[in-house]
Amino acid sequence: MKFLNTTLKGEVFKIIFDGFDEYILWNRGAVQPLEVLDALSQLVATTGARIIITSRTSFWNTNLPGEETRAFLERTHSALYKLLPFDEQHARNYFAKRFTDQAKADQAIAVTAQLRHAEHDLVGRGFVLSLIADLVDRSDGRRPVVSGTTHAVDWLMRALCDRETLRQRLPLNGDDQMRVLQLFAVEVARGAAPTTDMLTLALQEVVPRLESHELEDCITKFHSHPLLTKDLATDSWQWQQEQLEIALLADHLVTLAVSANPSEPDFVNFLTNADLSGSRGTDIASMVVEIVRTRPGAPEDELRRIIGAILAATVASQDTLKRLNGRRLAVGTASVAVDRLLPPGAQRRARSELLVKLCQGSPIVQLPFSGTVARMELRGVTFSLCRFERVTWANCLFDETTIFEDCHFLGGSSIQSEGFGLVTFKRGRFDQEATAWIGAAQVQEGKKKYSADDLKNDISLVINKFLVRGGLGVKTLEETNLKKGPIRDSRYRNEILDKLCSSVLGEHEISGRSDKGFHVRPTAIDAVIFYGTNNVFTGAILVAFERLKDRLRLT
Repeated sequence: MKFLNTTLKGEVFKIIFDGFDEYILWNRGAVQPLEVLDALSQLVATTGARIIITSRTSFWNTNLPGEETRAFLERTHSALYKLLPFDEQHARNYFAKRFTDQAKADQAIAVTAQLRHAEHDLVGRGFVLSLIADLVDRSDGRRPVVSGTTHAVDWLMRALCDRETLRQRLPLNGDDQMRVLQLFAVEVARGAAPTTDMLTLALQEVVPRLESHELEDCITKFHSHPLLTKDLATDSWQWQQEQLEIALLADHLVTLAVSANPSEPDFVNFLTNADLSGSRGTDIASMVVEIVRTRPGAPEDELRRIIGAILAATVASQDTLKRLNGRRLAVGTASVAVDRLLPPGAQRRARSELLVKLCQGSPIVQLPFSGTVARMELRGVTFSLCRFERVTWANCLFDETTIFEDCHFLGGSSIQSEGFGLVTFKRGRFDQEATAWIGAAQVQEGKKKYSADDLKNDISLVINKFLVRGGLGVKTLEETNLKKGPIRDSRYRNEILDKLCSSVLGEHEISGRSDKGFHVRPTAIDAVIFYGTNNVFTGAILVAFERLKDRLRLT
């Protein structure tokens, strides 16, 4: 650690935290975005190092509430850089470097301008410009004619496939190629290996008329396909651009949801077995919204039908964990749609009304929420049989008419929100963290009195920080992390920490750091491990609990 701090102070190297969103999603809510940012800012303050964090814009907007983010930027003197879409001049520069032939560069600029008219932000993304350049490069001097009746990425893929039919003299047209690629993408998403055998099966399924030698010829010609690339050493096929796979999967999902019976086996199988988790699920949800936005008609109504079809299809699955996959995608699509379809700064009431509409109305039933629910007025909304996985309610408004009925809460928090302590709970399940922060919110609103059970929960929150996974050992903790998590909302946080630090926990210096560290005192290790395995206070922890209970006059 001392070596790391010294090299950072000496600016020997910089830190790039690439994939902040993937780190948070991979941990499934076990770490909160703002807490990670705070930890990184402390490293900056200690070492003087500069840290760059990258994240998908959709994740950042959904999981980092505006007020808290602004406060963080002011407090830490950090800077937020938004990756804006390429404008016309950027596109001109890109194509000028890509082509030595000015005529091709002009063609690419013209195609970009036509596509940008309907989908400005999407067409300004780098992978789209690359597709446009590939299309023009393979067009043999003929200018591609843009169709305004389909999604930009879909049109580009189809146009590239059409060009391959002519260029490679393939025995299948552009539509056939798109069906092959989509089937390949769907099967790989459902767990198949992306091998030549899988691609061959997709070709046989879509174009059964092909003879064996024609199949082999097609596979050989696919080696130079503009959408796929093959690793000859491993016989593995990969997409030229990651977002191509996302677009194919999203289009498959939309097509099935709009045209198919929700109980159709193909639809159910796709939703319950395809990898729709993490950043991949976020990207698919975003692409679904983009596809629907380009279609004629009311996008809100079509998205509501699509989400309804997803929810209906997942009911057919008997596997609870697999069923959650599809339902998480439904919630993710609704969340993205609220941000995309409403103008920036939309009122909380408008945002909540759209969310409720997309989630099939109130009561909102059997949906899994995670991440951040931001800027919603949830008075009068009922959640029934829903699951809340470490949800942060940010800048939301609640009251007694907000009802949670038979819901399951895992962790979570409420920041800059009003009235959560007033909400009505009709039964439900709560883990220890959820019990603690919800209880703190109820105490703050005067709905309940702080009790000995609340004290026990709060002490447990602190002790759990020092237990390794499984509860069979203990670890140390930096001072700055001691007050993080649900304990920060406790009415008696300071009293609890002071008492524990005087009897159960000890301080120590951290080499090369100005802040202190904390560890479990040797005399309390047995009590901490016993609590970790049996959830019962003994020894020094029990003494601290009893003395605090007496001092605070709790019952």
